[in-house]
Amino acid sequence: MQEKFICCCVSNGWTRVIGWFQTILNAVGVLLQALNLLDVANYLREPVDLIANDGGASFLFDLTLFLDTIVATAMGLILLAGSIRLRPDLLRMWIYYACLHVTFIAIFLLMSTMYFHTTADHKFGIVIAVAILMLFHGFCLWIVQTHKTEIEINYLELNSKNSVDSAVL
Repeated sequence: MQEKFICCCVSNGWTRVIGWFQTILNAVGVLLQALNLLDVANYLREPVDLIANDGGASFLFDLTLFLDTIVATAMGLILLAGSIRLRPDLLRMWIYYACLHVTFIAIFLLMSTMYFHTTADHKFGIVIAVAILMLFHGFCLWIVQTHKTEIEINYLELNSKNSVDSAVL
C-alpha cells in the first residue's frame, strides 16, 4: 500500500499518533473531571449556596465536560482500532465524531463567554483558542481522511487484481 508522506511521517503513523494522544489525554481528562465533579459535589453538600450564585451553570458545565471526555476517550480507541485493523468504517465514524465535536466545543466555549462573568481579554482569548482548535482539528481530519482514502484505494486495487487473476484462470 502506497502511503502519503505528511511532514516526515506516513498518514498511518500520524493517525495512530492522533489516536494515542486523544486516548491518553482524554483518559487523564476523565480523571481530572471526576475529581472536579467530586469537589463540586462536596460544595453542594455544604450550606454554601453555590447553585444560586451561577444558576448551577458551573456544575452543568463540568458535567458536560466530564461526559465529553469519556466519549472522546472512546473515540480515540475507535480511531486506533480503525488504523491498526485498516477499517475505513471506523475511521469514518471518527471523522463524523470529530466534526461534531469541534463544532460542539466551539459553540460551548463561545457560549461560556456570555454566561460566565469574563473580561474582554478573556473573551478574546477564548476566540483565539477556538480558532486554534479549528485549525488543529482541521489538520487531524485531513490526516485521518487521507489515511481512510488510502485504505479504500488499496482495498479496491486488491479486489481488481484478484478479479483479474481469477478471470485468467
